[in-house]
Amino acid sequence: MTYISDLYKDTYGIRPRGYNFTEFTLTELNQFWQDLIDQLERNNKEEQAAEKQAAIDMEAAIQYHTYRGAYNRSTALRWMLQGYHPEFREENEYITGYEIDGFLYSRHLSPYNAYGKGIRAELLTIARQLYKDTVEQD
Repeated sequence: MTYISDLYKDTYGIRPRGYNFTEFTLTELNQFWQDLIDQLERNNKEEQAAEKQAAIDMEAAIQYHTYRGAYNRSTALRWMLQGYHPEFREENEYITGYEIDGFLYSRHLSPYNAYGKGIRAELLTIARQLYKDTVEQD
């Protein structure tokens, strides 16, 4: 039952409720298990497709800003980050990793997969430069 509960949580994000597993036959439990595995596989495929689409959308947004006047990829990313967090100068004069993660999540990107890690590294470099530029202006 522990394995079923764990698999259910992996599949749906919560522990199973409302099931009286003691009344299930072994065949019903096996079918329930297989249904969970099938659903988890579908969930994983949907997540992978969503991750790919989010990366495509991000690259399209970067290109859009580049065509609209950003000098390069870095400038486009800076514009996007500043648009997401315009009050950074008033609050603490620094865009932290938390704000960058929030920016990525707002675009349906994970900072933990390969693409997200790459974009996050670029954005951290931009944030450091923005901080340096702000400090030097004072």
